[in-house]
Formats: sequence, structure tokens, C-alpha cells
Amino acid sequence: MPLRKAQRRDLPRIASTYAAAFWDEEVMGKLMHPYRQEHPQDFLRYWKHEVAEWYWSYSHQIMVSYETKPTRDGDEEQVLTGVADWIRHGEGWERLWGIWAWWDPRSVVHGLTSHFWSGPRSSGWYLNFLAVHPDFQKRGYGSRLAEWGVERARKENVTASVISGVGRDPFYRRCGFDD
Repeated sequence: MPLRKAQRRDLPRIASTYAAAFWDEEVMGKLMHPYRQEHPQDFLRYWKHEVAEWYWSYSHQIMVSYETKPTRDGDEEQVLTGVADWIRHGEGWERLWGIWAWWDPRSVVHGLTSHFWSGPRSSGWYLNFLAVHPDFQKRGYGSRLAEWGVERARKENVTASVISGVGRDPFYRRCGFDD
């Protein structure tokens, strides 16, 4: 199941995937956007803004899953199936971008948010959002996107964490999150 880093051209499709996946979700859909039925473009606009902010943040790593489909002219195109926004926090996050990470003024803010985790969890990978488009759910894309960060954390000898929705704990435990 192929995964790759998100590219700038993916941003509209990523936002659409989040909007579709979270449309009926309790918190992001019903609670935070109660008028999304009347104003669906506002819901999509929200996700476009979030995704663009994450994409340009050096501590975020957006990964996408996709399927390859043939086009009419005999080429192939990638159809985005799912997306995960992983955040690298604590010591070592700058390794994502090397020296360029320190030139980003947002790195000041990044340092201020490190207090959310303490002790052994103060450095690691955090799964900020995970979504699989409803047309592609139950095919393993979400598991693979979640496992990407867990594997990365193991390689770096840091923790992987997630704050899951109600009833989602068994899924995340199967993906390798342990507590």
C-alpha cells in the first residue's frame, strides 16, 4: 500500500478528504461545525486553511496514501485515498528539514508548545489528524498511515502518541500505539 509525503498540488484533495471523512464525526463535524449542512463550502474552507497551515509548518509531516489508476491517454494517475498529519515535537524535530527549520519564525512558537508532553513523551511523533476518504475506508489505508508514524518513532527511539475519538482506541492499539 503506497504512501508518500504530501506535495503542494495535493492540498485541495487533502482538504476534501478531511471534509468528507469528518463530515458526520461528533467533534469536528457536529460540534465544531453545526451549520455545515447549510454551508458546506465553509466546512471545506476550514480544512483548506488547516491543511495549508500544516503543510508549511516545519514540524508537521503530512503523509498520503493513494491508489494508481490508468488514465484515458494510457498514463497513470494517483487517486488520494487517505491522509495523516504527523507532528514531530521535542528534541529532534528539526531533523525533518535540517538547517532550514531554524530559519522559520514559527520555530519560536514550536518551542512554546513543547510543554504539552513531559517526561519520556516530551519528544516524539504525534498523530494530529488521520482521515480516509469514505470511498476508500475499510481497506487498510488508515492503518498504514497510522503505522507510518509509529514505525518512525521506533526508529528514532521516541514515543508515538495520539488522542483518539470515542471508540477508536482498539484501532490505534492495532496500529502500534500501546498506551
